Amino acid sequence: MLKIGIVAEGLPNSDVQIISELVKKILSTDPSFIQRSGGNRPNVIKKYRGWLEDFRNRNVDKALIIIDQDMSCVRALVEKLKGRIADRQYRFPVKFHVIEREIETWLLADERALSKVAGKNIHRVNETLEDILQPKEKLIELLFRVGVNCTAETKRRIAAESDIERIAYRCPGFRRFRQSVLDC
Repeated sequence: MLKIGIVAEGLPNSDVQIISELVKKILSTDPSFIQRSGGNRPNVIKKYRGWLEDFRNRNVDKALIIIDQDMSCVRALVEKLKGRIADRQYRFPVKFHVIEREIETWLLADERALSKVAGKNIHRVNETLEDILQPKEKLIELLFRVGVNCTAETKRRIAAESDIERIAYRCPGFRRFRQSVLDC
């Protein structure tokens, strides 16, 4: 069975769960995951090298390090992350991905998934999703309007119900993520 190590921002059972659901859809399989939630981005940057060493001991087949862009330069962030492990060798591929804005950007892409999880009709967000400066707040607001709390489990369920082709169509950054998962 394929074993994937995932490092992401957020609390345990938050972003790593969303990413795991999306990776399952991308790979059309049910791999096992070793998940590490780093809290905020500085903490992920501080700890991911240690988690990669842990993944080495756990015989992962691939590792994904995912952080939010916030307002930073994507290319500079990826180069910084790669540079911090340039002197290390792993028997598994390591892919870095910086999400355009925040992971909630991707969850806003599929109104059908949102509606199914909410149990009520949620209209399509007609904005360019990767231009929304606060996608987390937008998602909270959409769900609040229909009486649903935006919990980590709610977000995981939205990811599980999402059509990855719809996300890829609406979010070019997701297309890069999907390719990273496939190439890894």
